[in-house]
This record gives sequence, structure tokens and C-alpha cells, in this order.
Amino acid sequence: MVMTYQEFLKYVSKCSQVIDLNRFDYIVVPARGGLVFAGYLAYLQDSKTPIITINDNKLPKDISGNILLLDDINDTSATFFEIQSSKQENQNLTFMPMIERFSSKFKSKCPNIIQTSDYVIFPWDKQE
Repeated sequence: MVMTYQEFLKYVSKCSQVIDLNRFDYIVVPARGGLVFAGYLAYLQDSKTPIITINDNKLPKDISGNILLLDDINDTSATFFEIQSSKQENQNLTFMPMIERFSSKFKSKCPNIIQTSDYVIFPWDKQE
């Protein structure tokens, strides 16, 4: 599945209706796709909730409270499991991928806009 930029904007708009970023103390995103998704959602909601980008799939130890993890896709679930394993007791974590593959071992509790078995190519992915 090749996702066009217009389709991405449509899905982000739907996600914006499902989750309120201002309910959270922090938004944590894996670098790259998660950052694009979070940035667009924040603009749509005019959210001032701090967005923290992580490169090592570990939650920062110096943040606490309600934390939203946004990512573009839950594919193999490796990212989600790794981040979840770094969670501290004072961190309440909610996962929300825009897309969740049917084969993903970790199932998010947030409603996903797209559930698929297809390989997804995002507008920002380098196509060969």
C-alpha cells in the first residue's frame, strides 16, 4: 500500500477526532515517522503538550504522568515492546499508532484508523 500525502492528511485528521493530545503531560515519538504524525496532530489540535523524540526506544526517566506514544505504524511491535520495557512506575503510557498491522504482536488499546496486512510506504519513505 502506497499512502499518498493526501491520504496521510485524511488519516491524521481522523486520529485528531479520536484522541486529545492535551489530555497528556508528554507525547513521546520514535524518531522519523512518529515525529511527522505527532507534528501534524499537534498543529491540528493547537496542542502545546511537549513532544519528545527518542532515538533509542527508551522513555526518558525524567518525565512522569500521562504519556502518549505516537508512531506511524505498529508493524513487528518491537518498538512498542522495547519502549514499554523502559517504563517507570510514575509513567502512565498510552500507545497510539496510526496504522496497526494485523500480524502485530502488541495490540494498542486506542482505535487505529487503519488496520492492514499490507506493507505500507509513507509519503516520506524513500521509494526505490
